[in-house]
Amino acid sequence: MPEKQEKTPLRKIVARIVVAVMFGMLIVSFGIWGIGDVFRRGGRLTPVAEVGPVRIMPQEFQDQYRRELRRLQTVLQTELDAQRARELGVPQRVIEDMIGRVLFDLAARDANVAIGDETVRQSIVDNPQFRNAQGEFDRNIFQGILYNANYTEDRFVAMLRQDLARGQVTDAVAAGAAAPKALVDHLYRYRNERRIADALLVSAASIADVPTPTDAELDAYRTEHANAFTAPEYRAITAVEIHPADLAADIKVPEDRLKDEYEARIGEFRMPEERTLRQILVPDEATAKKAAELIASGEAFDKVAQDVTGKAPLDLGTVKESDVASPELGRAAFEASEGSATAPVQSPLGWHIVQVEKVVEGRTQTLDEVKDKLTHDIAMREASDAVFDVGNKLQDALGGGASLEEAAEHLKLKVQKFNAVDGNGNDPDGKPVDDLAKLPKLLSTAFSSQTGRVSDLVDDGQNGYFILRVDNVVPSQLRPLAEVRDKVLAAVKDEEKGKAAGKVAATILEKVRVGGDLQKIAKEGGYTFATSKPFTRTAEGAAAGMTPELIAALFGAKVGDATMAATPQGAMVAKLVTIVPADPTADEAGVKRLHDQIVGAIGGDLLNDFADALRVKYGVEVNQSVLESMIGS
Repeated sequence: MPEKQEKTPLRKIVARIVVAVMFGMLIVSFGIWGIGDVFRRGGRLTPVAEVGPVRIMPQEFQDQYRRELRRLQTVLQTELDAQRARELGVPQRVIEDMIGRVLFDLAARDANVAIGDETVRQSIVDNPQFRNAQGEFDRNIFQGILYNANYTEDRFVAMLRQDLARGQVTDAVAAGAAAPKALVDHLYRYRNERRIADALLVSAASIADVPTPTDAELDAYRTEHANAFTAPEYRAITAVEIHPADLAADIKVPEDRLKDEYEARIGEFRMPEERTLRQILVPDEATAKKAAELIASGEAFDKVAQDVTGKAPLDLGTVKESDVASPELGRAAFEASEGSATAPVQSPLGWHIVQVEKVVEGRTQTLDEVKDKLTHDIAMREASDAVFDVGNKLQDALGGGASLEEAAEHLKLKVQKFNAVDGNGNDPDGKPVDDLAKLPKLLSTAFSSQTGRVSDLVDDGQNGYFILRVDNVVPSQLRPLAEVRDKVLAAVKDEEKGKAAGKVAATILEKVRVGGDLQKIAKEGGYTFATSKPFTRTAEGAAAGMTPELIAALFGAKVGDATMAATPQGAMVAKLVTIVPADPTADEAGVKRLHDQIVGAIGGDLLNDFADALRVKYGVEVNQSVLESMIGS
C-alpha cells in the first residue's frame, strides 16, 4: 500500500502561476527517462502519488523533476547528483508542487469554475513572450515557441485554461485576506520606532597583558575549536579539457572562405560617420536664442557658453549620430558643417546648441583590415562544432583500453595535473589553483567521483567539455598543533583580550548605573565614544559595533538605562538617550507597503489552510518506494 505522505506547507506551491512563468518552464527541453519494471504492478504503471481520483504517474514526475534539476544547476552553477538533490529536498518539493496543483485543479472542477474562450485568447495576446519588436502579438512567434516546446496549440490552450481556472480559486481564497488598520498602525510603530544611544567601546586591542597559554592549553583549544583548524579534503586530479580555442589554432581558413564571410557580414564593417561635439545647455528658449545670436555674430563658442551658463561648454566626445540621446539633436548636429554650431534644439533636458569640432567621414573597412577577426571567428565556429566530436573520440579511445594520458596524447590534447586541490579550487596554502575556481563543474565532478575512475564526458558550461580522473584523496583532518600553533595562539589571546575587555566594560557599566557620566569616563580612560544616529530594531542606522544583542537590549530599556554587550572589537557600553516614536500618519506610502505585506502573508496563510483542507477532502497518498526508486535511477 502507498504510504501516507506527511503534510507539507503549500504556501509557495499554491500561489497563482502566471502565464509567463509557466511558459518559462514549457520551453525547457523535455528529456525522457526510461521507466523500469520497478514502476509496474500487475502490468500497470504504479503512480508516484494519488490525489483523490488523479494519479500522478512516473513520467510526469520525471519530466518535472528534471526541469527543476536543470533550473537549480543553472542557478547553483554545479552538477546535482541524486544524493545532493535529496539533501536539498528537490524530490519532495517537486512532488508537493505537483500535488498542490492537482488539489486546486480539483477544487476548481468541483466549484464549476469555467474559463471562456475570450479570456484564454486575451491571456495569450497579453503574454509578452508572444510579442514582436513593435510590442504586438505575433502569431508566428506564438506558434514557433509552441513548436520548440513540443506543444500543439490545442494542448497549450487546454493547459492555459486549467491554469487560469486554478488561478480563479486561489484568487478567491486569498481575497479573504484583510489587515485591520489598528494592526497595521501598531506594527508600523513597532518596526519603525527609532532610538538614540551614547556608546563607549572598550577595544580588545587595547588590552596589553594577557597570560601566554601553555602548549597543553593551546592543544585543548585546537581540539575544542576543531572546525577552525581542520584541513579540508584534498584531491589529486588528472583532467583533459577540450575547448574551441584549443582546436581553433590548428584550423586553416582558405581565402575564398574569408571573402564569402566578408561579403556576408559587410554591414558589420561599415563604419558610420562620427563627429566630435560640444554643447551649450540652457533651461529656456529665450536664453538659447540669445546665445545663438551671439555665436552667429562672431562671438567665440567658449565665450558665449561662459556668458550664458557661467561655465565652459560641455564636451560630448566623438560620437555617432545614433549615440546622441535626442534624435532631433543628433539630426541637427550631423547636418551642420564642421566648425559651425546648430540652431537651438529642445530636448527633455532643456535647450541645446551644439558645435561640430571635427567630422570623421564614414567608411567601410577592407577585407585586409578585418582578416584576422574573420579568420578567428570562422575557426572558432568550426572548432565549436568539432569539440563534441573530439570528446567522443576521446571516450572511444578510453573505451578501447587506453589510459587517459594515452588517449589525450593520441588526440594531441593537453593533460593537466592538479596534485592537491580542495572543493573551492584552492591548494593546501589556500591559494587558487590556476583557473580551477572558474570551473565549478570540473570541481564538483571531481569531488563526486570515485578514486581511479575516469568520468564521463562533461559539458563544462563554457562551450567546452572535460574528462577527469581522481588519482588520490586526502581526507579532511584536524591539522597538527605544530602546523597551526601561531593561529591557535592568536585565537586564544584574542579570546582572552575579549574577556578582559568585557570585565572592564562591566566595571564601567556599574559606574554609569550609579550616576557616572559615560562621555566623561570615555575621555578619562581613552575609550572611543559616540552618540548614535537614530536606529531601528533591525539595526538600520545603528553605529558600527552595535550588535543585535546590544540593540535588542536598548529596545528593552527606558531612557537613561545603560547596558552592555560583547562586540567583535571588544565590549560596548551603551546608554539610551532618546526614543523617537514612529508616526503612521506621516508615511502613507510606507503604511501602504506594510499593509500589502500583511495582506500577502495572511493570504498565504489562508491558501495554506485551504490546501490542508483540500488534502483532507480529496486524500493524498505518496508511494515513497516508487519515488525513491526513480530518484535513485
